[in-house]
Amino acid sequence: MIQIFSNSLGEDEVKAVKKVFESKWVGAANETLKFEKQFGERLNSKYSLSFNCATAATYGAIKILDIKPGDDVLIPTVNFIGCVNAIVDAGANPIFCDVDINTLNITPEEVEKKMTKNTKALLLLHYGGNPVQFDEIKEVSGDIKIIEDSCNTLFSKYKDRYCGTLGDIGCLGLVSKIKSGVDSLKEDKKTWWEIELGSTSGRFVSNDIVSAIGLEQMKKVDNFISRRKYIWDTYKEELQNLDWLILPPEPEENCTSSYFMFWMRVKNGWRDEFAKYMIDNGVYVTFRYYPLHKINQYKQTNLSLPVADEISDTTINIPIHQNLDDNDIDTIVDVIKNFRRNK
Repeated sequence: MIQIFSNSLGEDEVKAVKKVFESKWVGAANETLKFEKQFGERLNSKYSLSFNCATAATYGAIKILDIKPGDDVLIPTVNFIGCVNAIVDAGANPIFCDVDINTLNITPEEVEKKMTKNTKALLLLHYGGNPVQFDEIKEVSGDIKIIEDSCNTLFSKYKDRYCGTLGDIGCLGLVSKIKSGVDSLKEDKKTWWEIELGSTSGRFVSNDIVSAIGLEQMKKVDNFISRRKYIWDTYKEELQNLDWLILPPEPEENCTSSYFMFWMRVKNGWRDEFAKYMIDNGVYVTFRYYPLHKINQYKQTNLSLPVADEISDTTINIPIHQNLDDNDIDTIVDVIKNFRRNK
C-alpha cells in the first residue's frame, strides 16, 4: 500500500537521539533551546517555543490571548478537530465558517460575514500548504486576534513572510525561555527553587529527544519540500486532462507552498467509489479535514455552510511526501487514469 503521508527518519536522527540518551537528561534542555533558536531564526521570528504537539500549542495560544467563556472564535469548518477542542475547552464559542471551494481556505468575505461584537479571535488554517489571503483577512477582521494553524505550511511564505508569523500567534511562534536552578543561581537568587507564574497553565513543553530529531530534520527540510513540489507538478501535468477531476490551485501570487497535501474534487458523485477503488488498488487516500460542523458534538441548528458541504462530498487527498519514488508516482497516476477506462 502506498501511504498518503510518511516521515524521513534515519541514522542521523538515531545518532542525535543517542547523544541525548548519553547526556542523561531527556527533558527540555540544551537540544530544545538549540532547536527553538534555529527554528525561530529560520522563520525570522524573535520568539520560538517547542510544544509537545500542535494541539498543545493551540491550547496555549487560546490561553495566552485570554479567550474566555462567552467569547466567539471564528474557525474554518474544514479543519483539524484539535483546534475546535481548544476553543471549547476555554469555554468560548466556535463560530464555524465556510471556505473557498478551490483552496479550502477561509475567505475574507466569510470572516467579515461572521464577525460580531462578541468575536474575540480568528483561528485560521492555511490548508494543504497554500497560504490564506492574509492581508485581505486582516483588513476586514480589524482588531480581533488572529491565531494561525500553520501545521500544513512549514516554511510556506505569504509574500515576504513565513506563515505562522503573520498573525498575533502562530503554532510556531510563542514567547518562552527555559531556565534551570543553575540559571537562577547565576542571577544571585539564594533560593533558586522559588517559582513565579505569569499565568496558570499545563505543562506542554517538548523534550530533547524530539528536539534532537528536529535539528536533524531542519537540515533536510528544503530537499523534502523540493521533492514534494516535483510530485505536485507531476500530478498537475499528468492529471490535467481528466475531465472528471478538479485539481488544486497553485499558490497565490507572491506566495509559496509546503505542498503538504494534494487534494482533488471528484465530479459526478464518484468520490466514494473512487476512494474505494484507490484503496483496492494499493494506494491509500483520505480526506482531510472532515468539516467540524458535521460532527455530532459540534452541530449547530440552522447552520448553512454549503461550500464546505460540497467539499466534504467531493474532495479526496492522494499521497504526496518526499519518500515517494518515481515508480510510486507512476503507479498512482496510472491507477487514477484507469479509474474510468473500464466503466
